[in-house]
Amino acid sequence: MTAPAKTGTILVTLPSRATETAASQGTPPPGNRQDPGQRVQPNYTHLSGQHR
Repeated sequence: MTAPAKTGTILVTLPSRATETAASQGTPPPGNRQDPGQRVQPNYTHLSGQHR
Protein backbone atom coordinates (compact mmCIF):
# COMPACT_ATOMS: atom_id res chain seq x y z
CA MET A 1 0.00 0.00 0.00
CA THR A 2 2.93 2.31 0.63
CA ALA A 3 4.46 1.64 -2.79
CA PRO A 4 1.41 2.81 -4.82
CA ALA A 5 1.13 5.98 -2.74
CA LYS A 6 4.79 6.83 -3.34
CA THR A 7 4.52 6.06 -7.06
CA GLY A 8 1.53 8.38 -7.40
CA THR A 9 3.44 11.25 -5.80
CA ILE A 10 6.44 10.74 -8.06
CA LEU A 11 4.24 10.53 -11.14
CA VAL A 12 2.62 13.86 -10.29
CA THR A 13 5.95 15.52 -9.62
CA LEU A 14 7.51 14.29 -12.86
CA PRO A 15 4.89 15.83 -15.19
CA SER A 16 5.00 19.05 -13.18
CA ARG A 17 8.76 19.43 -13.71
CA ALA A 18 8.55 18.38 -17.36
CA THR A 19 5.96 21.05 -18.08
CA GLU A 20 7.94 23.68 -16.21
CA THR A 21 11.03 22.86 -18.27
CA ALA A 22 9.04 23.18 -21.50
CA ALA A 23 7.68 26.56 -20.38
CA SER A 24 11.22 27.72 -19.63
CA GLN A 25 12.25 26.74 -23.18
CA GLY A 26 9.41 28.80 -24.61
CA THR A 27 7.43 25.93 -26.14
CA PRO A 28 4.10 26.70 -24.42
CA PRO A 29 3.39 29.99 -26.28
CA PRO A 30 2.75 28.27 -29.64
CA GLY A 31 1.07 25.21 -28.11
CA ASN A 32 -0.75 27.28 -25.51
CA ARG A 33 -3.25 28.54 -28.11
CA GLN A 34 -3.65 25.25 -29.97
CA ASP A 35 -3.24 22.92 -26.99
CA PRO A 36 -6.35 22.17 -24.89
CA GLY A 37 -4.20 22.51 -21.76
CA GLN A 38 -4.60 26.29 -21.76
CA ARG A 39 -5.68 26.33 -18.12
CA VAL A 40 -2.76 24.03 -17.21
CA GLN A 41 -0.10 26.11 -18.97
CA PRO A 42 -1.00 29.41 -17.23
CA ASN A 43 -0.65 27.65 -13.89
CA TYR A 44 2.82 26.43 -14.80
CA THR A 45 3.77 29.83 -16.18
CA HIS A 46 3.11 31.35 -12.77
CA LEU A 47 5.28 28.66 -11.14
CA SER A 48 8.05 29.29 -13.66
CA GLY A 49 8.01 33.02 -12.96
CA GLN A 50 8.38 32.37 -9.23
CA HIS A 51 11.15 29.84 -9.83
CA ARG A 52 13.20 32.37 -11.76
